[in-house]
Amino acid sequence: MFKSRMLALLLILVFTVGCAGGGTNTSLASVSGVVTDENGKPISNVRVAISGRVTYTSDTGTWEFEGLSPGSYTVYARQDGYVDNEIYVFLASGHTTIDIKLKESVTEMAARIIFSSVRSGVSNLFTMDAKGEYVAPLFDPFSDHYDPAWSPCGTMIAYSVLSPGFDNLTNIYVYDLQTKQSWQIAWHGNSYNRYPSWSPDSTKLAFSSDRDGESDIYVVDVYNPDEPQRVTNSFASDWYPRWSPDGTQIAFISTRGGNNDIYVMAVDGSNVRRLTTDQASDAYPTWSPDGTQIAFISSRYIRNEVYVMNCDGSNQKRLTNVGANAYYPAWSPDGEQILFVSALEGVNAIYFTDLKYQSKGRLTDLSYPATSPAWSPIVEVGTF
Repeated sequence: MFKSRMLALLLILVFTVGCAGGGTNTSLASVSGVVTDENGKPISNVRVAISGRVTYTSDTGTWEFEGLSPGSYTVYARQDGYVDNEIYVFLASGHTTIDIKLKESVTEMAARIIFSSVRSGVSNLFTMDAKGEYVAPLFDPFSDHYDPAWSPCGTMIAYSVLSPGFDNLTNIYVYDLQTKQSWQIAWHGNSYNRYPSWSPDSTKLAFSSDRDGESDIYVVDVYNPDEPQRVTNSFASDWYPRWSPDGTQIAFISTRGGNNDIYVMAVDGSNVRRLTTDQASDAYPTWSPDGTQIAFISSRYIRNEVYVMNCDGSNQKRLTNVGANAYYPAWSPDGEQILFVSALEGVNAIYFTDLKYQSKGRLTDLSYPATSPAWSPIVEVGTF
């Protein structure tokens, strides 16, 4: 009897040890799944990581990890062209299945706005997004900076700088956003040089200068600025040039008809044509992105309002009824908005009128005056 009991106990002990030492450890966890796109299509070669371990999905989108201790984990999935995905999961003993979906990434594109504002005793240049948010200074200036113009290539900004101690001496500079370097473009003794406007290929600037007496329009090579070309030569004042999107014309303001009117000409100064003939002042032209229209400011109904016309001067019509004088219209690169400046609420601020949704609003706060808005081209968000 005693021997039989000892034999039975020995068999039980052997069986228990065998199960503990030679079988599968069911206290560990494993996890697997399939990575698909939003339409359920499997994605291969996706990098999947968990707790420092990495694997890549198969041709059918499958992946698996074994031998994990039970607990909380984050599963990371990454693949070029898709938005990264993170899944938080608690793994119990045994096997868990997790399917992961990746959303195809779409590069966010947007335009920014640059403007001039007095916020620390002098006029500086600031940038903001199209909603008036994320305002950032461009410089820490010692003198006033005006008239910003963003290059069509997106990497440079032209602007005017008032020389300290000289009320009428202004020079034009170009600032490279990538190298953070600037260089002088237009300087000529005791003259004003203002209102730069870029050629569509970002190699030339048109600007106004009174270096030869009356204000005239000049064109200069950005990379060889020593010899600007004078393209107007009238006894009147010609100023505020604006290059057309196709690069063939320049719109500008001239008093050659007796008061401020808008003219266009070829870039070499030939073929000058008058677009506005109203007895009121018509000024500050800005081209639509497709070059078919020009927005401008006119005082033909008591105060300055924003108007638009076809590029040949036809179909002139009022766009705004602000209730206060408006200045400096700037057409957005997508053609859907026009910015303008007004002291409607007591301080010069930047407003918008939305051509698509017929809405209007203010972009800058009233703590500081803001003026001279200009758009960047549409670029990938975060580029500058």
